[in-house]
Amino acid sequence: MAKTLDSAAAAQFAAAEYKAVCTATNSTVFTTDGTATATAATNASDKNHRDIIDYMKKNNIPKINGYYICIGSTNHIRGLYDAFESLIQYTKPELAFNGEVGRYYGCRIIEETNYLSNTLGSGSQYGEAVYFGDDAVREGVAVPEEVRADVPDDFGRDKAIAWYYLGGFQRIWSLATDSEEHIVHVTSA
Repeated sequence: MAKTLDSAAAAQFAAAEYKAVCTATNSTVFTTDGTATATAATNASDKNHRDIIDYMKKNNIPKINGYYICIGSTNHIRGLYDAFESLIQYTKPELAFNGEVGRYYGCRIIEETNYLSNTLGSGSQYGEAVYFGDDAVREGVAVPEEVRADVPDDFGRDKAIAWYYLGGFQRIWSLATDSEEHIVHVTSA
């Protein structure tokens, strides 16, 4: 159930019109039409991370309780981790989110292993991520998640359970229609 719901939400985040591609450890290419035009040639470095955060600030994306959020694949996080190690050795921030690996440059960074790709770019070895601010994706729930049991069959020998949910996820802002976007999707052509 968790993987299915994570994938439904992640698909909305990945549909963002702001795309970022890490073409080098000191170069980030941005597009605003929902299509990445460059090929990733590296995992994100601390410089790429700062480029993305600065891009979000310049586009007036609001923060969530004073922070932006990055949810990244394992390979995306690997590129940032060298910068974290040198910073984290002096501080131990309280990590509030499940999977949170650290904070850097006004952004809380969370590792995800379910939906985001670890095989992007040249050599299929670079990671994907989404950076976002407040009011990015909403969930609409008609029937919350529940576990249902089937009526026993075959004299009580056949039993089954399943989960049930009626709802969905949707991006709140669309650059094409609202002239506003609250998500940057780090990907590759």
